[in-house]
Formats: sequence, structure tokens, C-alpha cells
Amino acid sequence: MLKKIVLTVIFFSASVLVSLFCLLFFIDRGASLLRSGVYTLLLLLMLFLIRTLYKMQHKKGHRWWRYLRHARRYTDPEEWLRGARLCRQQYSRHNLSGWYIVTGEKASCHAVMSEMVTMPTFCDATAETRRGQWVFFPRVVFWFLPVSCCVSGGKREKHWRCFPVWSRRLPAPAGVLLCLPATWLLQGEESVLRHTLTRWQKGLACIPECAGRRLPVHVVITGCDMIPGFSQWVQSLRPEDRDQALGGVLRPDGATGMAGAVTALFDALACRVTASLPGIWPPGVDDNRACSLLGLPQQIRCLSVPVSAALSRTDRAQPDRYRSLWLVSGHVAPFTDGVTRQDFLRGLIEYHLPVAGRPQKHGHPAGLLAAYGTAGMLIISASLIHPLLRRNIAVSPPQEIVSQLIRTERSEGQGWKYGVFYPLLLLQHTQGERALLTLMQPVQPDEMNARLLHYRDRFRQSAPGVQREMILALARSIHLWQMMVAQQPLASLLSRPALPAELRPGGLPLVVSPRLHIAVQNSWVHQHPEQAKRHIAVLQDTLSALTESDPHLAWLLAPSSGLAPFRATEAGFPLALPETVPGVWTQAGQQQMDAWLLQIISALGTVQRSPTLRAFTFHRTDLQQDAWFRLLLAMTAHHFDTGDPVNWRLQLDAIVHRKGWATRFAQRVTEELQAIPDNRAHPWLKLLRQLSATGSPGNRHLRAARTQLVRWLKLPVREETETRLDPARRAAWADWQADLQAVALMVSREPLRGIRLTEGLSGAPGTAVSPFTALFSRFEQFRLSPGTSPPADVVWQLYLSEARFLLAGTLFHAACELQQQWQTKVLWPNQLTAANECAGFLRQAVPAFIQTSTVPFLDIQQGLAVPVAEQGYTLPFTREFLHFVKVFLRPEDVLQEVASVHQARRESQRARQQEAHERLSRTPVISQVTSLPATVPSGGEVLPTGTRLILQCGDETQVLSSLNFKESRAMAWRPGECDAVELTVQFPGFDAITRYEGEQSWPDFLRDFARGEHLFQVQDFETGQEALKQSGVHAVLVRYRIAGANKVKDVWRAWSSPEGADVLSASGNDDNRTEWISQLPPVIAQCPWKTREKDPQ
Repeated sequence: MLKKIVLTVIFFSASVLVSLFCLLFFIDRGASLLRSGVYTLLLLLMLFLIRTLYKMQHKKGHRWWRYLRHARRYTDPEEWLRGARLCRQQYSRHNLSGWYIVTGEKASCHAVMSEMVTMPTFCDATAETRRGQWVFFPRVVFWFLPVSCCVSGGKREKHWRCFPVWSRRLPAPAGVLLCLPATWLLQGEESVLRHTLTRWQKGLACIPECAGRRLPVHVVITGCDMIPGFSQWVQSLRPEDRDQALGGVLRPDGATGMAGAVTALFDALACRVTASLPGIWPPGVDDNRACSLLGLPQQIRCLSVPVSAALSRTDRAQPDRYRSLWLVSGHVAPFTDGVTRQDFLRGLIEYHLPVAGRPQKHGHPAGLLAAYGTAGMLIISASLIHPLLRRNIAVSPPQEIVSQLIRTERSEGQGWKYGVFYPLLLLQHTQGERALLTLMQPVQPDEMNARLLHYRDRFRQSAPGVQREMILALARSIHLWQMMVAQQPLASLLSRPALPAELRPGGLPLVVSPRLHIAVQNSWVHQHPEQAKRHIAVLQDTLSALTESDPHLAWLLAPSSGLAPFRATEAGFPLALPETVPGVWTQAGQQQMDAWLLQIISALGTVQRSPTLRAFTFHRTDLQQDAWFRLLLAMTAHHFDTGDPVNWRLQLDAIVHRKGWATRFAQRVTEELQAIPDNRAHPWLKLLRQLSATGSPGNRHLRAARTQLVRWLKLPVREETETRLDPARRAAWADWQADLQAVALMVSREPLRGIRLTEGLSGAPGTAVSPFTALFSRFEQFRLSPGTSPPADVVWQLYLSEARFLLAGTLFHAACELQQQWQTKVLWPNQLTAANECAGFLRQAVPAFIQTSTVPFLDIQQGLAVPVAEQGYTLPFTREFLHFVKVFLRPEDVLQEVASVHQARRESQRARQQEAHERLSRTPVISQVTSLPATVPSGGEVLPTGTRLILQCGDETQVLSSLNFKESRAMAWRPGECDAVELTVQFPGFDAITRYEGEQSWPDFLRDFARGEHLFQVQDFETGQEALKQSGVHAVLVRYRIAGANKVKDVWRAWSSPEGADVLSASGNDDNRTEWISQLPPVIAQCPWKTREKDPQ
């Protein structure tokens, strides 16, 4: 009652005030009192008519009168007030996603509510009553309304109709949860379901009057465990899967409507169940349960018919009111005295409903009167400008003043937002700048000049890299001052680095931060713009003096940590050279240099103020080309040696595929120097561009396609005569590259034929023509052909270095082959020869080896043996071998004039050797081998249990096995047929195996066991090393007593020696030069790779 009285008094007071205002207004205009009263009545009548028309058009406008009438008629229930109060206290608009009304069939609502109260709720302060119950969750709230309050026509219908009065204390409900039992659907009681939904529809009809919109309805079907097979499927799911929601959102379209949406949802659920069956199928399931599980998807699809029919008929006007549909099933929890728990409800409560119930912002209609609009704009302007205003900004801390100035500058140009309050913002900005200026101490001109002189002195004493940073810092300072003079925002100024102490116009305390430094100096510039311009001019003079201090600009060309130098290895060169291209002359370095020069020149104002920079800009391309030219010279001048750590195989494959370092370097130089125009390019760079454009087939195809497109579009064609070779030279260059590729392919396919590929370099008679001779001669003809310029000769040398690399590698292979032949033809047969026969053997073997193998690579000049040189490369003979040839060999053993005499002798020897080989291979050599116990002399955790000796001769395998006892066997060996010997030492649990490979395998084995035993180290075994080391075994002593070993040695020496027939038949030697034995060099040529490796690493 009190509320009605207050509102009535306010209404009549407002009416009286409006009437008095109208009367005074009309009287002031000169009207009489009667006329003024009539005008006032007409005005009030017009306002009443306008209100009536507005009420007829907007029926919601008088809703508050109805609230007033019903305020005391329907008193709020106590449990509702308590829950609403708790909701307002504990939730805000940001963390509350919405609250829902839960209604429906009594048993279904009770099942849902029983499960909700068992969840971790937010508060359970209210209890269940006849009018409903609150259930609070962290993000969503539920109000359970009994069935009796929802059905119209009952005694408690007023509770449902007074619900709009209750709900005014909270935001509009997010929706309604309509709980229905699944038994209605399973029994096919479509009429019962439709009748019940119609009653719900009538009960929900009053909800829009309190919410301002029609609430969405979320259908929850409970008791789905009654569906055949549903409970078995739920029991097979994991607990976390049962916590997820089972259902989805209904999306009706114009064609099928609600029926199509329901059918699509149940089809999706059936597919979900079908997809989960393989993963949850229980092992050993019986037939009835299997049939139930397999028929579950079809049972779910059958539910769509009654549901779609009921939902589509109950609300045909608004088919989109039903937003979602969810399935819930129950199961009896164990050890709970028959308590039923609901599945698929936790995910619905904790995730889907909070997301669907997020409150939406709704706009409010604008005011009708201009006064209200003006007041609203003033209020809005005041609220917008209030955060920007600060009381007593002059006494605030400096950091807060800077933050306030930044916020003020951001609002510049937005005066329309702040209206009449904008001048206050400008006044505050001026006060803040003046407050900052109190921190700054003025500096006299003499002191400022002293600072700049100190800056120059420090510049002269610094390293070039530091000098560049000082010049760039000075240029940045000038830019910063120019931005301050141009009234740039303070926020953009603070993003730049602070000024050095020598470049500041005033003094500031040491505790001031760089951010505050810039803000104070910006305020100083705003207060003294003319002094700031004079200071900028002084700084520009200082910058000009610093740039002119070094005519060579060492500070600009100094190395930078962010610019890595270009090395020859990046272009594929096999070795790291000391000469590099500085990082500033690379493409990235030039971009960085452009940024530096742009920053410096823009700070100076014009390049005319620095003649040194102007001259450098003109000669910059020449300096860049010179830097790359020095690296090109270093690459062409390098001489490959046997000690160079070169990956020969990788480089050889690159040359075979035309990706050698010359091609890659040309492409890299073309890319790095592409910004240099042709009229400024040096001759060598022009030639590199021509070769780079000519060498790639892809470039030719792309150029041809581009030319055809230009001709088809009838565009002007740019002549490229200067960037391409003429056809004749291009064809000759392609032929030479093809020859180089052929030679590289030949070297890669025959890595162990270095002698055959290089023995013809000297042109000695009887030797094959070397492919390198034709390769180098054709290159010289091409290089000396008309049209080649001497300044570009270094480019040809670059491509020639690949051919020299192939030559060096082939000579190194030849050295390895010569060393191998020296061992197999001289050293090893000499070790197998008796002591009284060594001198005679060496007298025949050494000269024969020299004449047949090393003569093509030696040049006898004045009695001295000099290696034959080609392109500066020779076969790497050792000094000991050259000294041996000079001292111990006679001229007729080496000179080529007597080669014909020795040739006939070699032919006869070769025939005798062939006859001896045939004779020796027909007669096997029998050796009686007796095994003795093997042991571990140094001790260990295990001891040998036996040995096994295998001699492989063609298809015949001879095996002598022993369990550490004395066993004997006759081994038959034929030279040229037996090529492998395998010795196995047996240990408990593993075997240690070592092998002898090659035709000399059996003689090598006999040589190791010449004393009846041989000590094998762990690393000598090919298998079983790890097991031996783990057992503490460091060496294994193997014993064999062999009879007939000397005969094997004699036969092998006869077989392997070039003069084998003579060795067997010779009984003595007249010239016994015993000094050959002591002076015989073990190494005659330097091999950069191991002799057992077929391919270089």
C-alpha cells in the first residue's frame, strides 16, 4: 500500500509541475489566464491521447502498472525469495550463464532432480517444497516447478501465473527443461504425448509476458534404459563416456521442419551408437545380448516418429522454439541400497546448458525527448572522460603523469565523444607537461658543445663497429627530435630507443628511466620549439662531421654480428678458404646497408652534406664486385693436396650432375649481385651471368616461353644480346661441359682405375690416351678463341678448377693403386721369398715394376727421376721412392730408350708365367693342419671351447673342427681358386670369427701360424667383439701345427711374381745386392685413403 501511495504522489506532483510550467509559459507569451488554462488542458489531453495510442501499439509499456497491481496480490514465496537472494549474492552477470525452469512429468523431473542434488552443487540452502526447489551449480541455476503449478485450471494455477512477478527479481530465464519419460515413446502413446505437450504449451504461454521473448524449450527424455539394448550399451561404456551428454541441437529447416530435424538428430545418435559398438563389444557375449546391442541403433531411430509428430503438432507457429533434445538413462548404483543414478546428465548440466544459456544483450529504445537525449549524451561524455581526468596531476608521480599523457593523446581528434568536457582534457595535458619540465635542469650552450666534443672524442677512440653504432644512435636521435618537433604522439616516441646522455639538451637525475627521459624532452620541445630546431641543426652538423672523419668508411664496412660472411664452402667448394666475402657485401648485408644509409641520409636531410657518402654511393657496386672477385681468385688459385680433408665422393657426384662449385658459385653470385645493372657490371660478372643463364636448361625453357608470350601479346621485346653468349661459343661451351661430365662419370664409375685414366698424360709410348689430355686441350682452344676477354679469364679458371680437381683425385687414386701393386708385386713376395733368394728376386721384380707401372709418371732429367706434371698436379711419389730410384736403379732399368728390349723379355716372361700358372693350378698343394687347444693368455671370464677352420676353394669347402682337442686334416690349396679362409673361435654362448679374403688368404694364414700359434687381439675379430670385451677377454691364442707350409709359399710366390716361372727354376743369383733389402721403401706413393677402401670417403 505504501508503494501505491508513493507512486500516486509522484504522479500528481509531476502533473502539477507540468501544468504550472505550461501556464507560466503561455502567460509569458502574452496570453490571458483563461486562454493559458485552455491551452494547458489541450496539451494534457494531447499527451493523454499520445499515451493511449502508444499503449495500443506497445502493450508492453503498461506492464509495470500490472506489476504494481499484482505486487501485493501474489506474495512471493519464501523459498523463491531465498533462492533469488542467494542467486543475486553469489552470481554476477559475467559468471552466471543463466537459470532454467525444470518442469514436466513428475517421475522424470524427480529423476533429474535426484541426480542433480548428488552432483557437487554450489549451494543447497533451500529445500524441496510444494512450490519448487532451487539447485545451484557454478555456472547455471535450476528452478524445479511442480506439475501442479504448470497445468492450467487447477487450484495452484495462480502460482504459475504469478511467476512473471517472481521472475522480475532475476534476469529472464535462459529456457525451460521439459522432462518426458521414454515409456510414452516406447508404448507408442502418441496421443498421450501430444495431449501432454499441448498442456505444457498452454502453461508456457504466459512466460513471454515476463521474459520479453518466448523461452526456448530443451526436451529431456528420461528412462531410456527401458529401450531394448540401451542399458547393456551404457554398461559397456567408460565412466567418462557416460558423463557426456547424449543428444544434440534441433535445427529445423524450411523443407522438412521440426520432423526433419528430429529425424536427423536420432539418425546421428544411432550412427554414434553404431560407431561405438566395435570398441565396447564385450568378449564372450551371448546371443540375446548381441542381438540387443545390434538392434539398439534401429530402436533409437524408431523414437524419432512419435517425438517428431508430437513436437511438430504442438507448436506449428514457432517450430524453432524447441532448441535441443537429450536422452538420459538410469542405472542402479552398486552398494547404495537401490539408488538410481542417471547417465548422460553431467555433461548436459555442466557444459551444454551453460553454453546455451549465456545471456544476450538486448538494446533499449532511445528516449523520445531531446532533453533526455542531451542528458544522456552528457552522462556518456562524462563517463568517457572521467577515466582520463586525474585530480592534482601536477603533484602525481612522473611515471603516472607519462601514462596519463599517453591516454590523453590517444583521445586527440575524438572531441565529439567528450563534448563540452574536452577543454578540460587539453588543460590537464598542458599541466602534465609543465609538471614534467620541473624535473629538467637547463644546460648552457657551452656545456652542450662540450658534450658533443666529448662524443666526437669517444667516436675517434672506438672500434669501427662501435663507431657505426654511435653514428646510427646519433641519426636515431635526430629522427626522434624531428618527430617531437612534428608533434608525433608520445606513445610512438616511447617505442624508440632513448637518447644518449651527450645528445640531450638538459640535465635529468640519474634515477630517471629512459621512458621518462623521452617524455620530459618531448615536453621541452613543445614548450621551446625554436630551441629544439637549433638543437637539431647542431646534431646534424655533428653527424656530418662524424661521417666525414674516415674517407674509407671503415665504420660502415665493419663486420656485424647479424651478417655472416659468405664462405667458399657455401657454394659447394670442398675446402674452407681463409678468404671470405664480408657480410656487408652479401644481399642481406646490402639491404641492411641500405637501411643504415637511408637512416643516416634522412637524418642529414640531404646526401650533399656528406661528400664521402655521396662518393661511396657511386662506387658502391665496384667495391661489392671486388669483394666477390677476391673470393673467386682464392677459389681458382687453390691447389688440392693429399692432406686436404675433402669429401671426394660428394664433390664427384656434384660434378657428374652439373652441380659443382663453379656452377653453384656462378648462380650464387648472380643472385647476390642481381641488383647491379649491366652497364656497371665488371667483365667477369657479365661472363658469369652469361654462363649462369646458358648452363641451366630450365632457364632456357623459361626464357623461350617468356619470349613466345611476349610475342603473342605484341609487347616490346627487350634485347638480351649482352647477357647471352653467341651461338657458336654457347655450343662450344656446352660441348666442353659435356666432356667434363663424361670424364667425371668415368672417374666415378672406375675409382680403382686411376692408372689407366692418367698414364697417358706424359704421352709415353705404349700408354693409352688419357681423357684429361683432350679435356684440357679443348678448354684451351675455347678459352683462346675470339671473343674472350683477358679480364674474364679468372671465370674460365674457376670452371677449369673442377677439371683440375678431377685430375687430382684421379692421380691420388693412381697413387693408391701403385702402392697396392708395390705391396703385392714386390713387398709381399719378398717376404715370402727365402733369404738367399731375396736379392735375385728384387733384381728382377723392382726394375720390372718400375718399367711397367711407374715409367708413365716419371721423367728422367739429367739422371734424376722427376714426376710428370699436368696442370700443376703430379702423382704424389714419396721422397724415399725417388731417392731409391736415383741411387739404387741403373739408367737402363728406368729409361724409355731400352723399353723395346725389355718389352720382348716381358712377353716371353708373360708366356712362361701363363704356362706356370696353368701348371700350378692343376696340381693342388697339400698341407697337413693339426689343431691344438686355444686359450686366453691374459685371463677372462670365459675360455674357448673349440675352433673351426674353413678353406673355401670355389664350390669346395674344407672344414677342420675341433673341441679344443688335437684334430688333423689335409687341406688341398690351388692358387687362383681358393679365395677365403674363415677361422672361428667358439666360446660358451657366442663365436668370435676372423676372415682372410683374396687369393693370398691361405698363404697369409700360413704366414700368421708359421710358429704354430698366433695371438689375435679383440679388434682382429669381425664378430663377437662386444661379448669378448664384456667377458674381460683382451686376446685369444690359437694354435695350429702345419706341415707343408713352405711348399705353399713357393707356389704362391711363383704364382704372384711376374717372373714366377723363372723363380721356380732359378737356383741362384749372380748379382746379390743385399743393400736393396734394407733400403727398399715401404711406401712409394702417398694415398689419402685406406688401401682397403674401394671408394674415398
